[in-house]
Amino acid sequence: MKTGVILLGHGSKLAGASQAMLDLVKQINEQGKWAFVEPAFLQFECPILSESINKLAHAGVEKIVIATFFLLEGNHMQRDIPEQVEHEAKRHKGIQFAYTAALGHHPQMADIVLDRIKEVA
Repeated sequence: MKTGVILLGHGSKLAGASQAMLDLVKQINEQGKWAFVEPAFLQFECPILSESINKLAHAGVEKIVIATFFLLEGNHMQRDIPEQVEHEAKRHKGIQFAYTAALGHHPQMADIVLDRIKEVA
């Protein structure tokens, strides 16, 4: 199955604030596990989610995995993202959609936080 990945971040009004996410998109692309890896933002920056979905749809993907770059299961994860994905699934009926849980649930999160603490301790 031809699968595309979208790394979805919040977006920011502050110039350059999302560079870490764009760098991560580049790193994931360089690993070569997915034919298509695109960034998207919920607000304040482009491309927005629908634009990245359209790009992957035009590339002929059969499945889009939206990797959410959100720490917590807040309003965006509980409401906004599911609503947008449902809307896009109706527009692109031949494509399967899936999205990941928030990063805060990942079992390696404690190690990541501890690494950050060690950096400044």
